Amino acid sequence: MYDPHADGPRAALSLTPLFPDEPGAAPLFPVDHELVVGDPPSLQDALSAAALLWCTHTAWPTVRAIAECAGIAASSVLWPYGTVEQMRSALIRAERDALAALLDEHAGDLPAAVDERIDQLCRYDARLSRLPLLAALASGVHDASELTALAGAVRALPAA
Repeated sequence: MYDPHADGPRAALSLTPLFPDEPGAAPLFPVDHELVVGDPPSLQDALSAAALLWCTHTAWPTVRAIAECAGIAASSVLWPYGTVEQMRSALIRAERDALAALLDEHAGDLPAAVDERIDQLCRYDARLSRLPLLAALASGVHDASELTALAGAVRALPAA
């Protein structure tokens, strides 16, 4: 018989409500429109849950953990990607694209772009401040100035 807690107890993570109820609010992650026809909330939910779990545990989460965190069916987690590795690559690419867009908006001012991205992420959860650094490391960035800016922007978490 299937036991959903066979891996042992897990810290409860919830992203509800995930996004502001403002009409026209920008999604947290840019979506590759060649990947999906629409922009379903479950796509953003799954990416956000994967990002939060990755930032919290610094290891890529399981599909089941992503589904539980996002409050969606496990079958919905991978449908746009195919595999966990493709989902991870999509999240890394989306995060790097989000930072690159802000870098363009800030005329190449990396600290300003990083600060704005961290602010965007922290509106949802302070643990997401680690995401730009994790994505840079996972994509093979070796530029010391970029890594320093990203590491310096990681927010301290309040004591529990």
